Amino acid sequence: MKMQEGKWSFNETDDEFWNKDTFDTKEEAEKAAVEYGKEQGYTDIQVGMCALLPLPSYVDPDDILERLNEQYAEDAGGEYDDDLYSEVKKEDLSWLEEEMSKIVHEFHKRAEVKSTWYTVTNVYSVNIE
Repeated sequence: MKMQEGKWSFNETDDEFWNKDTFDTKEEAEKAAVEYGKEQGYTDIQVGMCALLPLPSYVDPDDILERLNEQYAEDAGGEYDDDLYSEVKKEDLSWLEEEMSKIVHEFHKRAEVKSTWYTVTNVYSVNIE
């Protein structure tokens, strides 16, 4: 579901998909949850805080190097069967992984790619009487 950070929502306790409205405060979400729960005959409802799902920024350096090696072999007319990167040290792979993740993060900022989907945290039950 799309939303803004810090909103609150509610859900039936037996349903893993949070697709109800979002509210500015926990109290508003609780009130709506109780009303909904009474209408639907529930004895309790879950209320939780919405947190934006972080954008992915991990890039697998092994995958990238494998693709580069394949491209190199293709450019060599398919005759090259060695692995250019077989002797790369672990610390160099770690450095590459970190730098690529930084670049992806910077790309998200530059291209103004923003998360619009959320996960739910701080979930608790509200009893319906």
